[in-house]
Amino acid sequence: MFRDARPACVVQPSNISQVQALIREAKAHNRPVTIKNGGHSFGGFSTTNGGILLDLSRMNKVTLDMTPGSETVTLQGGARWGHAYKALVDGGHNGWFINGGRCPIVGVSGFVLGGDLSPFTRSFGMGCDTLQEATIVTADGKIVKVTDKDYKTSDEGKLFWALCGAGGGNFGVVVEMKIKVQKLAGKTVVAGLFVWVPKPGDIDSFMATMVDFYTAEWPNQTTIDSSWLCDLNDPPTTELKVRFPIHHNAKPLKRRTLEELSTRFLLETLVSQWSFENQSTLSSATGKYRIYTSVVLTNDKPIIAGVTALIRKQMKDFRDVFAGEEGLLQVTWIHTGGEASRDKTTSTTAYPWRSSTYHTYVMLEWKEKWLTRDMKDFLKTMSNDLRKFSVNGHAAFVNFPDSQLKAHEEAYFGSNQQELREVKKRWDPDHFFEWHQGVKLPQQTQTMATRGASRGVLNTEETFKSVVDEDVEEGDEPYDDGQGASSSNLYVPTLSNQAKTNLKNTDKKRTRRLQVCDPIVARGNY
Repeated sequence: MFRDARPACVVQPSNISQVQALIREAKAHNRPVTIKNGGHSFGGFSTTNGGILLDLSRMNKVTLDMTPGSETVTLQGGARWGHAYKALVDGGHNGWFINGGRCPIVGVSGFVLGGDLSPFTRSFGMGCDTLQEATIVTADGKIVKVTDKDYKTSDEGKLFWALCGAGGGNFGVVVEMKIKVQKLAGKTVVAGLFVWVPKPGDIDSFMATMVDFYTAEWPNQTTIDSSWLCDLNDPPTTELKVRFPIHHNAKPLKRRTLEELSTRFLLETLVSQWSFENQSTLSSATGKYRIYTSVVLTNDKPIIAGVTALIRKQMKDFRDVFAGEEGLLQVTWIHTGGEASRDKTTSTTAYPWRSSTYHTYVMLEWKEKWLTRDMKDFLKTMSNDLRKFSVNGHAAFVNFPDSQLKAHEEAYFGSNQQELREVKKRWDPDHFFEWHQGVKLPQQTQTMATRGASRGVLNTEETFKSVVDEDVEEGDEPYDDGQGASSSNLYVPTLSNQAKTNLKNTDKKRTRRLQVCDPIVARGNY
């Protein structure tokens, strides 16, 4: 849905000092900055139209410290999970893992700042529970480091709390994170994929089994996600099918949790599973459009029975409404609970929905652009129907955002909403880091409009200039992250002819110090 977004300027810094310079200049010129880590935002919040896109992808350094008893990994703000996992593999650290994402191309910082649901969440807790330090560039361009050791009622302690579940794009640019590396129960993890395509005469039995499946008390070492699929390309006799990615971090189960009703098959490796999932998620490569919504569910039987029945009905309706078209309705249940829920309250981290068992998102996918309005209407109806089953009647997962969601702060942050606003007031009092579904200031309402063309949209006659050398305040030493602070490697992907003309016409002294972005630099899907 968001591949046609056109930032006015895309900046790819290679060190923290350049991030500082950009933020200071953007704020001085009243220009909005959108932060991009991996670019996987379901709501398109990692791109922008008309503003500055701060793409952290060049800041992807990973440093492992496997000192016995204090094993950690330090990752720059643009690192992806593949970078982190590769460091473990290359170092030969068998039996150790980083509590991160299922997909290696997802960005680390956005994932962790939203809470982080991993294949091992049920065994070890949420990924944000493993965060030990975060380095952040605030709205005034200052460097602030916060840790899990900061006094809880201090400004730094409250900021650290807020970053653990509500940190994405709300309080500053997270440029570095230190995360605990954990040890598996053994050196072998069983992972595989089970696909169930019920026959037409077995649908009722299938539905009853799925209720039993979702309400079962699975061991904490077992994570079984699932995706219900209604693919319009399937034969009419295939009403739906379910895909179950499975991870088991322990010795083989000593007892059955459910009776098996079908034959299972496993892919050979987790890498194979990643490849399978990745091929189905790269919509920009296939030219397809996608929209999403999410709910957060307990495994209480009335809830599960209601949700599964609703999904079946909506899949029937999807086939009827879009008959003859090419499209997909997918409902994915991310299996949580377990250690993520144990002895955790809303005061532990900003993430509020720890009592849940499933974080469930709905995806609609289609190819023809003219179907967009009908698809949005269908999703809106389905979202409203599902919402009543969600925790507190409104809960949603901030890392599975719905761009059309009303009262988003209540849905994403629950009872933590007001405390998060106070943290926002302390660290970003001018609301510089403002976006459609971000944390607001205490005096704002959730329906207040975000800034538009009058504030922060670069027009075709305007050029944004970041004067790095002049930006360092008197007596303020550049932040040393081991990469230097020269403006010469502040990278803008491509300069248009107009931008080159701007540079050519600038005197030589200033040319050395300027990086120029113009409104037609950025193209493609960011």
